[in-house]
Amino acid sequence: LVGGDEDPGATSRQATRAVATALSAAAIGATLGPNLLAPAGWLAEGVRLPGSAGLYLLAVPAFALAAVFVFQLPAVPPRSPEHPSEAPGQPGEPKRPDGLARLRRLPLVAPVLLGTANATMVTMMAVTPSTLHHHGWGLPSVGLLVSVHIAAMFGFSPLSGWLCNRFPVPLVAAGGTVASAVAALGAGALAGRADHTPTVATLVVVLGAAWNVQLVSGTMLLITGLPAERRHLGEAVGEIVMGAGAAAGTFLAAPLLAFTGLPGLGVGTALVSLGAAAWVLLRRADVAGSVQREHPIPAQRSARAGQAVPDRKSVV
Repeated sequence: LVGGDEDPGATSRQATRAVATALSAAAIGATLGPNLLAPAGWLAEGVRLPGSAGLYLLAVPAFALAAVFVFQLPAVPPRSPEHPSEAPGQPGEPKRPDGLARLRRLPLVAPVLLGTANATMVTMMAVTPSTLHHHGWGLPSVGLLVSVHIAAMFGFSPLSGWLCNRFPVPLVAAGGTVASAVAALGAGALAGRADHTPTVATLVVVLGAAWNVQLVSGTMLLITGLPAERRHLGEAVGEIVMGAGAAAGTFLAAPLLAFTGLPGLGVGTALVSLGAAAWVLLRRADVAGSVQREHPIPAQRSARAGQAVPDRKSVV
């Protein structure tokens, strides 16, 4: 999905479209899934199984169908090295850097952004729905709010992709992180007050949309600093960091809620998010240097071909 070519500007545009398309498709299933609880339960009871087993009756054939589609996809031919100097050569020649060496050269901006995004969102959403239910929200209302939140998490992808193509990605990432901090702070402060129900619902939706902006922009910062044949490794690192952030957020949410309450939890996650936003802006120059190292532009070749030098604005 995030292949691209040698032109970092084209790579960024193609990658943002690919990520936005994949997340938009995921939004359909993520939004419809919670609404299949009741029909799946009826299906399970119809075959003399517990109603709670209904989702498994849907999930198993759904995964099997997805596997069939994946196996039908055309094979992707192996890519040649982007830099001839790094291609395997004769004995005694410098060895091409492996994937881990390339990853060590990348700045920590993208992993910090992705990990913080997931930690903030998961920490707040691990406790906010139950808090709302404790303060009088019915289960249908809580379920609807969670569905809308998930829809914002994935459905915002086309706009996030457009923002990353239109403006410098670090600025988009910092903006999404600040929005996440504001949403977490507001939701934490107002969730227990019945007179602010519409505001809390709006802030929870904003939290999902801000997470999407951070995810798309963080993915762009991660993969545009890597050559095409190593981007899958970069994406794997991003997934690991996001999983670690989610695990930490889930683990810390309950004890922090017990000691500080939801307002204190909102303040804590907001401070973490604001720190990540400052980090992204301060290390913006490192992102530009990483893209320059991994995607050098042969200026003489471009001049001979009568082509303009690609604009890196959308990346850095």
